[in-house]
Amino acid sequence: MFNIAMAELLFVVLLLTVLTLTWPHPPWEWLTIGSAVLVIAFPIAFYPFSQTLFLGFDLAFHPPEKHEIETDPRGPERAP
Repeated sequence: MFNIAMAELLFVVLLLTVLTLTWPHPPWEWLTIGSAVLVIAFPIAFYPFSQTLFLGFDLAFHPPEKHEIETDPRGPERAP
Protein backbone atom coordinates (compact mmCIF):
# COMPACT_ATOMS: atom_id res chain seq x y z
CA MET A 1 0.00 0.00 0.00
CA PHE A 2 2.82 2.38 0.88
CA ASN A 3 4.56 1.88 -2.44
CA ILE A 4 1.37 2.52 -4.42
CA ALA A 5 0.80 5.78 -2.56
CA MET A 6 4.39 6.84 -3.28
CA ALA A 7 3.96 5.97 -6.97
CA GLU A 8 0.82 8.09 -7.17
CA LEU A 9 2.51 10.99 -5.40
CA LEU A 10 5.52 10.76 -7.74
CA PHE A 11 3.18 10.64 -10.74
CA VAL A 12 1.32 13.80 -9.69
CA VAL A 13 4.52 15.72 -8.92
CA LEU A 14 6.20 14.77 -12.21
CA LEU A 15 3.06 15.39 -14.25
CA LEU A 16 2.59 18.86 -12.81
CA THR A 17 6.30 19.63 -13.24
CA VAL A 18 6.35 18.58 -16.90
CA LEU A 19 3.10 20.40 -17.62
CA THR A 20 4.39 23.57 -15.98
CA LEU A 21 7.72 23.48 -17.81
CA THR A 22 6.31 22.68 -21.27
CA TRP A 23 3.10 24.71 -21.26
CA PRO A 24 1.41 25.72 -23.72
CA HIS A 25 2.49 22.71 -25.85
CA PRO A 26 2.99 19.74 -23.51
CA PRO A 27 4.09 16.42 -25.06
CA TRP A 28 0.87 14.50 -24.44
CA GLU A 29 2.03 11.24 -26.04
CA TRP A 30 5.24 11.18 -23.97
CA LEU A 31 3.29 12.05 -20.84
CA THR A 32 0.80 9.24 -21.42
CA ILE A 33 3.43 6.57 -22.12
CA GLY A 34 5.85 7.80 -19.47
CA SER A 35 3.24 8.02 -16.74
CA ALA A 36 1.97 4.50 -17.48
CA VAL A 37 5.50 3.10 -17.33
CA LEU A 38 6.28 5.05 -14.16
CA VAL A 39 3.13 4.00 -12.31
CA ILE A 40 3.79 0.34 -13.15
CA ALA A 41 7.57 0.28 -12.65
CA PHE A 42 7.93 2.40 -9.50
CA PRO A 43 5.98 0.13 -7.08
CA ILE A 44 7.97 -2.86 -8.34
CA ALA A 45 11.31 -1.08 -7.92
CA PHE A 46 10.30 0.45 -4.57
CA TYR A 47 8.93 -2.79 -3.07
CA PRO A 48 12.06 -3.81 -1.10
CA PHE A 49 12.08 -0.47 0.75
CA SER A 50 8.34 -0.01 1.24
CA GLN A 51 7.84 -2.32 4.21
CA THR A 52 10.86 -0.91 6.05
CA LEU A 53 9.59 2.64 5.60
CA PHE A 54 6.06 1.63 6.56
CA LEU A 55 7.31 0.04 9.79
CA GLY A 56 9.40 3.13 10.51
CA PHE A 57 6.37 5.40 10.13
CA ASP A 58 4.27 3.02 12.21
CA LEU A 59 6.83 3.02 15.04
CA ALA A 60 7.10 6.81 14.87
CA PHE A 61 3.35 7.23 15.38
CA HIS A 62 2.77 4.20 17.60
CA PRO A 63 5.85 3.39 19.70
CA PRO A 64 5.96 -0.09 21.23
CA GLU A 65 4.47 -0.39 24.68
CA LYS A 66 6.20 -2.14 27.54
CA HIS A 67 4.23 -5.38 27.16
CA GLU A 68 5.10 -5.56 23.43
CA ILE A 69 8.85 -5.57 23.96
CA GLU A 70 10.33 -9.05 24.09
CA THR A 71 12.64 -9.70 27.02
CA ASP A 72 15.21 -12.42 27.59
CA PRO A 73 13.52 -15.27 29.52
CA ARG A 74 16.83 -16.07 31.30
CA GLY A 75 16.78 -12.74 33.07
CA PRO A 76 18.86 -9.56 32.71
CA GLU A 77 21.92 -11.00 34.48
CA ARG A 78 22.30 -13.80 31.88
CA ALA A 79 21.70 -11.76 28.75
CA PRO A 80 24.81 -11.52 26.55
